[in-house]
Amino acid sequence: MSEQTDWADRWLGGFCTVGALGGLPVRGPDYAAHPPLDQLLLLPPAATRPIGDAQAARAAWSDALGGASVVLLASVARARTLVLRALGVQPGEPVGLPANATRDLAEAIKHHPATPRWLDLAADLSLMTVAERLADVRVVWAHPLGGIGALMPLEDQALLVDASDTLPAPGEPLPHDPVAATIYGLHLHSDSQRSGALIVCADPTLALALEVLCGPQDQIDPPAALAQLQRLAGPGGLAARQQANLTAVREGLIQAAGLPLIEALPNGLAQHIAVRVPAPCDAATFYAYVLGEQTPVRWLPAQRPLHYAAVRSNGAPQMAATAAHLARVLLVPVGPDYTAEEVKHAVLGITKAADYLGVRWATNPERAAWYAQQMVEWYGTDHDAYRVLFACPDALTARALQHIIRREY
Repeated sequence: MSEQTDWADRWLGGFCTVGALGGLPVRGPDYAAHPPLDQLLLLPPAATRPIGDAQAARAAWSDALGGASVVLLASVARARTLVLRALGVQPGEPVGLPANATRDLAEAIKHHPATPRWLDLAADLSLMTVAERLADVRVVWAHPLGGIGALMPLEDQALLVDASDTLPAPGEPLPHDPVAATIYGLHLHSDSQRSGALIVCADPTLALALEVLCGPQDQIDPPAALAQLQRLAGPGGLAARQQANLTAVREGLIQAAGLPLIEALPNGLAQHIAVRVPAPCDAATFYAYVLGEQTPVRWLPAQRPLHYAAVRSNGAPQMAATAAHLARVLLVPVGPDYTAEEVKHAVLGITKAADYLGVRWATNPERAAWYAQQMVEWYGTDHDAYRVLFACPDALTARALQHIIRREY
């Protein structure tokens, strides 16, 4: 999306009644939008397959990722198994997992056989590294959803990242990457046994250990792996188009909605922008209002809920905070072919809900105070527009801030 938008001043002065209450939504329910990224990951059967062997495919992926040490495998399931073996995880040894890890990842740990050690999540979806939970843990496995979630460096444990539900983003790796290995899905075939996986290793010796463990059943489909890279990389590739639209939606949400956002994986291709609904707004109500605007949005606990074993292991009191953090996260899907209008739809639905529910510009209290005072000046004290529901400067301070806001925005 190349169009430049003045997000900060685009939607001021109140909105029509929210669509959830019968008013005019952002767009109609039959709007034919372009698909989000998660619906486009699978390599199209008609994609041209370049000629090349496994070595050529590995070299090409390594070059695309800034010379990183990579291993290509036939499936995500085998990638998980071999990483545990290469790291020397012993039978029964505890492996740290987020409380909302998928059943597939939890079962891979158990079938190694190792023991899942369930870890709480912070508000930014990073793992809570509580000392007593990690005292006897050597390996911790983060499991972000669609490329979203902050990563905390660990001092005494190897950090793995399971990003198998997305693709890597071509480019240079981080100079001080805290992750020992990241597993990405390559999404080459609908058959999970042939779908392909790419392991990016921070230490070349880990990559060598994985190569030693590989057998004939682990061989990837090289032409398909090269075709997926060809489709992903380049100036007009899937990754560049997705990153451009992610940037546009993120910038719009920062300036127009002013809500806290959650980090994306630095080297993964994010499928959405994660918005955290601030207190004191009720997250379920916010979600319902966004849905009422026909804005594509997903609720994190509906996509990746707490694993039942985590609740039983840690107990409800400990997991209550994690559940509350998950409930405050909304995912705004983004697609590489979104038009400027679709980008605005993604931003406007969140912005309208934040405006109605009094948390717009929660990350910028000065602007929120100015906006609230502006509504009084425009519509009078009995207006039905924006009312602040979080701590911010008083009205007198807000008036003094008007010239600053107008100059900056």
